[in-house]
Amino acid sequence: MHSETALGVIPAGSGNGFAANLNLPLRTDLAVKLLKEPVYKYIDIGKVDDHIFTCSCGIGWEAVIATLFEGSKIRGPLPYATIAISTFLQFEPQEIEIETEPDGWKYRGRPMLFTIANMSEYAYGATIAPDAKEDDGLLDICILPRHGLLNTVKYTPELFRKRIDTIPGFISRLASKITLHRAIAGNIHVDGTPISAGKDIEIEVLKSSLKVAVKNH
Repeated sequence: MHSETALGVIPAGSGNGFAANLNLPLRTDLAVKLLKEPVYKYIDIGKVDDHIFTCSCGIGWEAVIATLFEGSKIRGPLPYATIAISTFLQFEPQEIEIETEPDGWKYRGRPMLFTIANMSEYAYGATIAPDAKEDDGLLDICILPRHGLLNTVKYTPELFRKRIDTIPGFISRLASKITLHRAIAGNIHVDGTPISAGKDIEIEVLKSSLKVAVKNH
């Protein structure tokens, strides 16, 4: 970060959300071919406390899923979905308060999902922030209230149709910095990796801080 050294990507993860968001080849041979004649692009990076994220960080149900998925011996969308289903009824959203910069917008509630997105997609085609751009100098706040089990099943396909913003109660805001307070400390996730965080959390965008090798469109 913050240098002229470029990041080249050969996708080898379970979800490859970063590569998918930048439309990079998922096949190793094609990824290597791209790196021989790259085009460079500067993208934003998110920072939550002392950790960075490229795609998203999450505070709600998604953090619980990420924590359990981290310990799974099987990778891919099936175990992720299984964990999501098994934890849905047990998860109790806690109250959070946030304030954003530069507009001073405030929110207080108990969201089921609370994601700060730098890019539009989690992984596996699940799009949490349809309008997010990795080079606009802003982060997308995505808030989804709790719905009943039947409605959750009904609305889940919208996540993969890039229409999460059509789900009742969905809130989306742009910010360069977010200050969050919650009553109970616990895990959050950064790009799907669980980390421990306190009651007070600071999230901000680091504008144009990473040079990446991308496709020549």
